[in-house]
Amino acid sequence: SMTRMLIEENRWQAKRHGIRAEFVDIDIGPSRKTVAQCLSELLVLCAE
Repeated sequence: SMTRMLIEENRWQAKRHGIRAEFVDIDIGPSRKTVAQCLSELLVLCAE
């Protein structure tokens, strides 16, 4: 399935690049975010 393929791509990116990896957001589609960007967004949400 497409979801499985995206998960595998994200896993490979994580293994290769660590927190600098760019991940495909499964819910949004082709946009890519780094782990650092995701963590930054999460911290903002937690601060609210």
